[in-house]
Amino acid sequence: MRIVHLCQLYHPSIGGCEQFMKVFSEELVSRGHQVDVFVCNAKKWTFVYNAFHKELPEYEEINGVRVHRFQYALHPMLVKAGYSIGRSSWLPFSSFLCKQLCDPFMPKEILKLLTEPYDLLLINPFPIINSQWALLLKKMRKELPMVMIPCLHTEVTPPYWQNRVDIETMRGMDKLIALTEFEKEFLHTEIGVAKEKIITTGVGIDIEHFTPITCNEELRKEYSYEPDAKILLFVGRQIEQKGIAMLMHAFALLAKTDNRYQLLIAGAHTDYSLRLRESLTANFSETVLQRVRFIDTFEEEEKPKLFALADIFVLPSTIESFGIAYLEAWLMEKPVIGVDVRSSRSMIEEGVDGLLVPNGENSVLAETVASLMASAERRKQMGKKGREKVLANYRLHDVVDKWEAIYQELVQRKKITK
Repeated sequence: MRIVHLCQLYHPSIGGCEQFMKVFSEELVSRGHQVDVFVCNAKKWTFVYNAFHKELPEYEEINGVRVHRFQYALHPMLVKAGYSIGRSSWLPFSSFLCKQLCDPFMPKEILKLLTEPYDLLLINPFPIINSQWALLLKKMRKELPMVMIPCLHTEVTPPYWQNRVDIETMRGMDKLIALTEFEKEFLHTEIGVAKEKIITTGVGIDIEHFTPITCNEELRKEYSYEPDAKILLFVGRQIEQKGIAMLMHAFALLAKTDNRYQLLIAGAHTDYSLRLRESLTANFSETVLQRVRFIDTFEEEEKPKLFALADIFVLPSTIESFGIAYLEAWLMEKPVIGVDVRSSRSMIEEGVDGLLVPNGENSVLAETVASLMASAERRKQMGKKGREKVLANYRLHDVVDKWEAIYQELVQRKKITK
C-alpha cells in the first residue's frame, strides 16, 4: 500500500505521539508498504505557527519512511490574532474564526494529497489541518480511504473540538481509531460518530526496549543517588498541563517528613520550563530544590535506566489522551500514580497497577506517595500487574497488526466499490 501519515509533529520532535508514529511508520515500511509522512517543518510547537521558520530538511528518508515537511501559509501575526479571537468567547463566530487563523494550512501538502495516487490517508492527531480542507479532500477524492486517530484531550477547556466543521470532519472519516474505551464512548456520545466506525486499539510499545532492570547500588551511584534514596520519577514534556507544579508541592510536603525523598523530572524543555524554574525558586526552599533534578534531554536508550532508578512513577497530568509513559513504567515493573480524570481512569486500574488522586489535591498526592512508598511488596505487585497488562494488550507488533488490518480492509473495500 502507498500510505500517507499526516502528522502535526514527527521525529526528531519529542513526544509520545511523535515517537509512536515514527515506530509505527517504520514497522509498516518493514512489512513492505510505502509510507510518506506529511508534517510541519518544526521540532516543537514554538515554531509550528511561524510561516517563515525552517529548521529541518524539506524532504528526507528516516529508516525507509519518506518525510515531507511543509510550512504554514499564514503569517505569525495572524495566528496570534486567531488566539486572541478564540479567547474572546463573546464574539460571534469566535471559535470558527480562531480555527481558520490558527490551524495549519499547508497548500503544497493539500495539492500533493489531491494529485498523488495514494491508497490511504491517516490523520493524527486531531485537529491537524484546517478541517474544511480535510472535508474538501474527502469530497474531491472519494476513492481515498481516510482514517483518523483523534487522540482527544477531553479535559482541555474550552473544548477545541466543539466546532461544526471539526465535528463533521470526525463523523466523515471512514474509520476512527480510539486509544481507550473511554475515548470510543466519548466519540460516539459527544461527537456523534457512528459506533461501527470506531475501533479501540490503544498504542503499541516495543517490549524488548523495556526489560526490567534491578536498581542496584551501582546504578544509583551512576546518577549520584544514595542507595536508600526514595526516588519519584516524572517523565514527560515540561508543560503546565502535565502537573509538574502539583507534583512539586506534594514533594515539598514529603521532603519535610523524610530527607531521603528525591524527585527526578525527565522530559523535553519547553517555553514553560523557564517560568516553571522561576516559580520553583520563588516558592520552595533551597533544601527542597536540592533534591529535585531535571534531565531536559536524554536518548531513548537511557529511558529504561531512568525508570529503573525510580521507586514510583508519578504523572499528575490532566491532558493525556492515552499515556504511553504509563506503559513504559509498567514494563519496568513500576507502580504509577496519576490524577483522577477520565483519560487516566481508563488506563490505571485503581489499587491494582496504580493509584489515582484528585486533581489539584497536593496533600492527597503526598499522602498517597508516602503510603505506597511504605510498602515495597505493594509496589512490586502493582508493577508486576502493570507489566502483565502491557504484555497482554499493548505489544507493538500486535497493535500494528490491528492498524494494518484496518488499512487493508478499507483499501480493499474502496477497490470493490469503484
